[in-house]
Amino acid sequence: MKSLFSNKHLRYGGMSALILLVFLAVLVLLNWSASLVGNRMNLRWDLTADSIYGLTQETRSFLQNVNKPVRIYVLNSESAFQDTNDYYRQANEQIKLYGKESSNITISYVDLAQDPTFESRYSDLKLAANDVLLESGENTKLLGPLDLFNVSQSYYGLTINSSKVEQAVTSAILTLTSDVTTKVSILTGHDEDTDSLTGLTELLESNNYEVQTQSLVTEEIDPAAKIAIIAAPNHDYDETMLQKLDRYLKQGGALCYFACVTQPELPSLEGYLMEHGLQLESGAVFESDSRRIYSYNPYYVAVNYTDSDFAGGLEQGNRLCLTLNARPMTVIWDTGHEMTALLDFSDTCGIAPLNAPEGWKPTQEDLRANMTAMALSTDSDGGKIVACSSIWFAHKDLLTGTSFSNGQYLLNVFSRLAELEQTVSILPVTIGGETLNMQTSQVTLTGILFMGVVPLLLIVSGLVIWIRRKRR
Repeated sequence: MKSLFSNKHLRYGGMSALILLVFLAVLVLLNWSASLVGNRMNLRWDLTADSIYGLTQETRSFLQNVNKPVRIYVLNSESAFQDTNDYYRQANEQIKLYGKESSNITISYVDLAQDPTFESRYSDLKLAANDVLLESGENTKLLGPLDLFNVSQSYYGLTINSSKVEQAVTSAILTLTSDVTTKVSILTGHDEDTDSLTGLTELLESNNYEVQTQSLVTEEIDPAAKIAIIAAPNHDYDETMLQKLDRYLKQGGALCYFACVTQPELPSLEGYLMEHGLQLESGAVFESDSRRIYSYNPYYVAVNYTDSDFAGGLEQGNRLCLTLNARPMTVIWDTGHEMTALLDFSDTCGIAPLNAPEGWKPTQEDLRANMTAMALSTDSDGGKIVACSSIWFAHKDLLTGTSFSNGQYLLNVFSRLAELEQTVSILPVTIGGETLNMQTSQVTLTGILFMGVVPLLLIVSGLVIWIRRKRR
């Protein structure tokens, strides 16, 4: 036995094994301690590019002021909910943070199959697995998959494109705990293109706006509505309609007018806008600089932020603010109204006639400087009119796409028009690889490089090596 322990190799081997065991024990202890402290003190590091597993500073600041109890029920076991897919895992991580950011918010997981009595307490709601139910006092808000995620329908079924969990949950908490709701009226009665506002309606409702539809033919504009939207009408207004607009503006209301290239001439309505310093013309705006267009389409034009207050820092990002098929618009500065240009086109843009013959190509004479994509007119009574040169600016794909800033910009505009003191504006996030935003010229150059130059260099290198070896 003595000779066994006196063996040098065994002594060294035993000492190494002991050191290894102690090292592993220390690692396990440190990991357990870190997990315990992290759960209690909310120590987390989100290393993803857009912090998709964390909450924005805007939400965190808002949660510090929540003074009413809010209960969030995730209708499944935690393991089953987060194991559904990566988007549900991201949703679970975000939802848990609400309880850690505010002592007035509690998170519970309820498996409806294991607790059927829970569903009976909410007989007026149609609860389903993986829904999220929020409750404050007697008020409830149920969020389903379509509320939590942006999805698309295909032959193979629904596909999740991006997550709007933070947007939906924060908005729901704001709705349940706020005593004030901001109303928005969409005006109809003149063959408006309200279908194109589907994405904007969803975006506003997800950010604590109450959107209603009103017929301007039979109703006065609701004085409780902070904003009224006119969506590219195809029939002109008469004097009675314009008087209704006047009465609404004199009460301090705000109009948001969206134009469209397919509109016919509307002399009364567009004359009314011109009186307020907003002049719309016929034709379609095109961009002659290929670096400022999207998807190779000269009518998909990147616009510039003109007013930094409305931009809210978006000008410092790398996302496109894009307008599609826009009408030419200019600001008239001497109408007696306070005019503010919000977005403008570059001096390399021009106007294409709608009746252009096939094969039409622009010339230098077709270029037009000082065209505006969006502008604000404020009158002495406090009434405001914002005109946007294209209703496609509010297209759902541009509002929910993480490559574009249109959604955030419109939320900035609406919060300023409604003069909101407490706002929470949150946009969807995408899980997966980062989107590579490239202008058309960059795409072309990259294609030439990797499909032409690189293969040619490889072929030449191969030939040189082959010839040199053959001569040896």
